[in-house]
Amino acid sequence: MVEYDYLKSRVRSYAAAHGLTYQQAQQRLRDDTTIYKVRATGQPPVEYVISTEMAAFLSGEGLHGMGPSDRESLNSQLIQLPPVYECGTCGEPGDAHDDATTIRAVIAAYEPDLNPVTWVQDLSRHHARCAPPRLVWKQLIALTSGAQRVCVTGGTHRDIEAACDLTLRPLVMATMFDDQLRSAEPVLLVTAEVVDDHGLGTVYWLNQLEHQWWRPDGFADHPSRGYAANWSIRVEEAGRDGIASPWIAIRYGTDHAGDPLPLCAAALDIPAPWLGLLRGRKELLVLVGPITVAGEAESIPPDLTPRQIGAMLKHGSLVAADAPLIKVA
Repeated sequence: MVEYDYLKSRVRSYAAAHGLTYQQAQQRLRDDTTIYKVRATGQPPVEYVISTEMAAFLSGEGLHGMGPSDRESLNSQLIQLPPVYECGTCGEPGDAHDDATTIRAVIAAYEPDLNPVTWVQDLSRHHARCAPPRLVWKQLIALTSGAQRVCVTGGTHRDIEAACDLTLRPLVMATMFDDQLRSAEPVLLVTAEVVDDHGLGTVYWLNQLEHQWWRPDGFADHPSRGYAANWSIRVEEAGRDGIASPWIAIRYGTDHAGDPLPLCAAALDIPAPWLGLLRGRKELLVLVGPITVAGEAESIPPDLTPRQIGAMLKHGSLVAADAPLIKVA
């Protein structure tokens, strides 16, 4: 299950303040209620009965990927609702101006790489006599295998975005950096393929990737070995959060709230030797490309050998950087 660290911390604090066990505090937070007022422009206020846990969420606690006043937030959705409703329990009509009304909301549980936005999945209103208020966290895992679609903004064409597919490939290879041959090490190869070039050509968009994403983040030409300080690579073995296959996620920096920005995540067939070589490491070598050389881009087919990939690195078709490694046991 996903760990809701912010909620656990809140339950522990509540338990300590009221002399309760963790389970008692958890139940109390679910059962305690408060009145929440919303007011649409030009309309009289509407009062809802909500749980203490929901009140904390409405104030921004545990909210990720949006602000409390954003259009898709729970706050904004409650404001947009008309006062008249059909009770989600008994099916009879209700009026939030006249009837004590509870809110039940299902929220997508936060997972930094697989579900970075705590959006409202379902929202219903009930007569208070029919159902208590409740906030439900639902784990939503969006993880696929194969190439992962990203969008790249044009440099001089800021109003155009190109769809690109990123393919992640874990491999073990010996690399030559700073004139020293390194023993076999785990490497993550990330290759890009332009899906829709909007008539500007593949080379144009590969250049955008190179100069907007790769090089500003620290990737360097051979024989240098850059450092992508804003990147981090998360590697999970099979079974984590109920996911049957191993998977890898790439993050590139953080947003204004300090949450990691996910670039992509993919379920992969990760070789056991590669996973074994990760143990004890804090960084992982990442190769990205193709990089255009003399106005041309060399294709990177999936069946290239490590020796051929090393040759492309020396030729300048790939750039390299070490990135912080997140390895959750």
